[in-house]
Amino acid sequence: MLMRKTIKKAALELILIFAGISLALGLENWIASVQLANQEKQLLSEMLSDLEETQLDLLDDMRVLQDITAYMETLIDHLNVASSGSDLNIATELSEDLKNIALECETRNFVVPKTAAYTSIQSLGLDLIKNDSLRTAITNFYELAVTRIATTERTVQDIASAECWSYINDHFSWLGPINVETFTTQLGTYRNVSINNLAPREGNIDRFLQDDSFRTLVSRLLFRRSIVLRNYRNANDEIEELKSAIEGEIS
Repeated sequence: MLMRKTIKKAALELILIFAGISLALGLENWIASVQLANQEKQLLSEMLSDLEETQLDLLDDMRVLQDITAYMETLIDHLNVASSGSDLNIATELSEDLKNIALECETRNFVVPKTAAYTSIQSLGLDLIKNDSLRTAITNFYELAVTRIATTERTVQDIASAECWSYINDHFSWLGPINVETFTTQLGTYRNVSINNLAPREGNIDRFLQDDSFRTLVSRLLFRRSIVLRNYRNANDEIEELKSAIEGEIS
């Protein structure tokens, strides 16, 4: 009889110990899941701020790029009209266009995405983001859209650096002193050298109408800048969608 009581007591103690351990482990797991959820929410909030800053930079570059592509489209239109001889007064407009040719060579568009939150999430493991579709959208933006932008930006820079300035140095001269102008963007105000004061060295534009290398250069730059602009617009759309998705997840 005593033996049975002892066995029952020991079994009860084992059950209580097991239950206590299970409860403790369950509590630890619950606390860990709450901590991970809070960490996810905090990093998503930081990512939302990162995306807003990145979008400001993107919109600034987009505005500049829209202006420069519009200028190049006008330049090409004027070259075509002048070549056809359908407008005898086009030479004056084309001369004004060519004053600004250095802007095409020198304008650099580089979006610098803020990636602090994304880097933190990567270090902790992307599975921290529990929403599968949101996790995919985040990685698509930072691994695909941002990379695509950087690649096309570098292509334009390579053409401008290797070919554009070389052509200007060979065929253009400065009309007057170099001026410093003030520029205002969404990120602030700054001062820079004005380089819209060039003229054909030969004093006339006839050679440009016959120069296939000039047409090729301008056309290539316009084509490449148009691709960058398209990538900017796509990235801006992705940012808007990401911001909306993150706000929904946080709330």
